[in-house]
Amino acid sequence: MKVPFRNQKIGVEMARAYASTVCNADVETVWALVRNFEAVGRWIPGAKSCRILPAGDAAAPIRRIVLSDDSTIDEVLVTLDDIHRRLRYVFVPPLPRGMRTFLGTAHVRPVTDGARTFVEWSSEFDCDAGWEDKMVSNISGQLTQILAAVTAEAETTGACHDAV
Repeated sequence: MKVPFRNQKIGVEMARAYASTVCNADVETVWALVRNFEAVGRWIPGAKSCRILPAGDAAAPIRRIVLSDDSTIDEVLVTLDDIHRRLRYVFVPPLPRGMRTFLGTAHVRPVTDGARTFVEWSSEFDCDAGWEDKMVSNISGQLTQILAAVTAEAETTGACHDAV
């Protein structure tokens, strides 16, 4: 399966959506949640289901997310780095609404002041003219909701609050 992300616009910035939070849970607890590639289905607003597809010829895991309107998004895990606590994935064609590329990144880092964790989630993408601002706004909102759900799940070890 062809991985769709490659920066064809060398020297030109891709659109970027971003959200972050600080959680009052230790980094290992939060990373254990985020690194589970299938768990995102619990956190995406409007997701009906999420499952890892049978491997077949794929070299990396592919997750299929079924949304409330029964549309699907397939994502390929391209990086799972337990040392740096970073996960990266790309959308598999067909991409939503005029997107040509999409790279998502989740990064979990310890906060040095107590047993807290900094979590950031970003998406870099290229899309048709006229869609960029709307897509950045929509995806940033979704990332914020995803982080709120991750935070709520991590609350077994403490309360979380938004980063400034």
